Amino acid sequence: MTHRPVAVAIAAVAAAAALAGCTAPAPPTAANAEQPAADAWVYRCASGEMVEARYRRSDDTLTVRYTGQLVLMHHAISADGARYAGEGLEWWSRGSNIGAPGTLFRHEADGSTGAVIETCTLAIAPPR
Repeated sequence: MTHRPVAVAIAAVAAAAALAGCTAPAPPTAANAEQPAADAWVYRCASGEMVEARYRRSDDTLTVRYTGQLVLMHHAISADGARYAGEGLEWWSRGSNIGAPGTLFRHEADGSTGAVIETCTLAIAPPR
């Protein structure tokens, strides 16, 4: 087993950090806009925002990118669909076909589902 890809990634991050102060970042355009990861489930929300969900089967967690923030969530019990919670948020999705619903909620300290933040529908599913 080789650790070369990890070493290369660390070196690239260190180089980028060193150069970060040298030039101004490019303004956002369609050409350089952040693209979803290949394994991401992308949802369009009623507000116009996007939710990018990436399920990690290896440890039963989920990362959600919403309004530029990345939140790690852990699997939560549900009677229907996939429910994950973390950092005061909860993501609940049902189905894997385009148009399937996904909802971002507040997650209460007692483990219950709080107020709706976003209602969304699946727009892009990763290849199977």
